[in-house]
Amino acid sequence: FEAKHFRVRMVDQRYIKDAPNWRNHHADLDVDLLGFQLDYFINDWFYLSGQGIGAYKGKGGGYMTGLVGAGIRLPLSGTPLFVEGDALVGAAGGGGLDVAGGFVWQADVGLGWQISDAFSIQSHYGLMQAPKGNFKAKVLSLSLGYYFSLPVR
Repeated sequence: FEAKHFRVRMVDQRYIKDAPNWRNHHADLDVDLLGFQLDYFINDWFYLSGQGIGAYKGKGGGYMTGLVGAGIRLPLSGTPLFVEGDALVGAAGGGGLDVAGGFVWQADVGLGWQISDAFSIQSHYGLMQAPKGNFKAKVLSLSLGYYFSLPVR
C-alpha cells in the first residue's frame, strides 16, 4: 500500500462586486458562501482540488458553484506559514448572479498557517468571472483545513 495525502477544507467565501451588473438584483450587496473543498496532493507542493459552495447571505439564495482545478502549496522555510495559489473552472448558477451559461473560472492566492500536522488555517484573495455573463467578483476566503492520508494499492 502507498499513502495518498488529502486535505478537506471548510470554507467561508465572500464575493465582492467587481462589475456594475454582476447580479440581476441587489447589485450592491456582497454574497457570503459556505462549503467544502477537497485537495489531493500529487506531491508535497502540487494538488488537485474540487469544491462545492453555496450562498447563505446577501440575497443570493439558491446560488451554488462546483469547481475543479489545481493548486500549488509552498512552505515558507523555517516557519509554520505557507503560500498557495489555485486555478479552478466549473459551473455556477442561481441567486440572481449573472453567470449566463454557467461556466465560471476562479484564481486566487493565499497565506496559510500550519497549526499542527493535521490542521491549518488559510486566507485567500482572488477573482471569479463568468466569461459569457456579467458576473465578475473579488473573492475573499477563510478556511480550516484537515489533512489525512488513505492507503491505496
